[in-house]
Amino acid sequence: MKKILFVGSMYDQKIGVLKEAKKMRLFVALMGNDYPSWGSKYIDLYIKSNNYDSSDALEILDNLNLKFDGVVTFWDRDVELTSKIAEHFDLPGCPVKAATIMRNKYLTRKVISKYKIPNIPYKLITDLSTLNSAIKKIGYPAIIKPVSASSSKGIFKINSEKDIDEVKEKIIKTITPEKDKMFLYNKGKFIFEQFITGQEYSVESVIQNGNINIIGITEKITNNQFEEVQHTHPAPIDKNNEKRIKETVKKVLKAIGADNCTTHTEIKLTKEGPRIVEVNGRMGGDYINTDLVPLARGINIVRATLQVSLNESIRDAISPKFNKGASVRFIIPSHAGTIKSWKIDKELFKKKEFVKIHKDKKVGEKILFPPNAFHDTRAGYLIAKNSTAEKAKKNAQEFVDKYVRIDMYDKKSNC
Repeated sequence: MKKILFVGSMYDQKIGVLKEAKKMRLFVALMGNDYPSWGSKYIDLYIKSNNYDSSDALEILDNLNLKFDGVVTFWDRDVELTSKIAEHFDLPGCPVKAATIMRNKYLTRKVISKYKIPNIPYKLITDLSTLNSAIKKIGYPAIIKPVSASSSKGIFKINSEKDIDEVKEKIIKTITPEKDKMFLYNKGKFIFEQFITGQEYSVESVIQNGNINIIGITEKITNNQFEEVQHTHPAPIDKNNEKRIKETVKKVLKAIGADNCTTHTEIKLTKEGPRIVEVNGRMGGDYINTDLVPLARGINIVRATLQVSLNESIRDAISPKFNKGASVRFIIPSHAGTIKSWKIDKELFKKKEFVKIHKDKKVGEKILFPPNAFHDTRAGYLIAKNSTAEKAKKNAQEFVDKYVRIDMYDKKSNC
């Protein structure tokens, strides 16, 4: 039985990756700061570790005296650590330099510019007192975000001079390790860049031994807080723009030096052409790869990711079996507060396009909006499928609007 090491405690949204590992009859070890009790039936060995300290984590593994066949992560925070473990134990994995670049939005922008790939104006901020000089260089509108955060955390838009003081105050109050340990990485460093308009997409890729396999493009809908509201796969997009997006992503991944890993690249299609938003050295979340891609194409990216870490062939896992569509719509109340009740019309479950609905937040739990909390607006999600992506997208939207309602303690909130 092959042994695989999962790096990072994750959260229950990732349970599908543990299930897939057991389907592959792997011995699953997981090392992280906290024991994920929700996944206990799929974990053979838990290793307590401070994953924020790579030296400590490597020392623990050295003393464990257990040989692993592969190491993998599905969590942004642990991309660099995973690459270091792979290098240390001579296992397949992404080069440390490439992992470091993908964990740092500023370094990613530098590489894009160095290789003369179309980029957007940007500047590194290490002291908020220099924000005004950055604005003079970049102009309005612009966004500022931590160089190593993820999940749309800590992103603020500056439309004009009147926004500057308010944004600075929000950053000081909310972008702290006390609020989220994610902000420990490159603490106090931000990237300030031009705000670009255009439809946003994410591109899933599996890279093995230098071969970049673009699995597909997902359409994203985001709200004013830059949080993702809906994903649809495959993206309803014409062949020319699909080709341009894929070519841009391949150029960037080659420039970064990404290899033997799965990547999730976010990109906007502007009037001037595709522009990279950011590159992540792990599989995309939000049910894109655990649900949407398998439902729409029959492709198993989760299995392919595990196979790459074990140096196994990925050909069958990444081969499309059919061409349909799937979409996930996140259930977000109209305002922050405490959930009083969930109301789901039973007619929903009779719809053949309906796949599943899940409650992330239960009655009595709070919904928080940025900047008080990031990535805490979702009460749950609904997934729909259909013969085409456009139809699945419409189904998911209509099902949430028509059949789902959340009552808050202060007033009703239609989702």
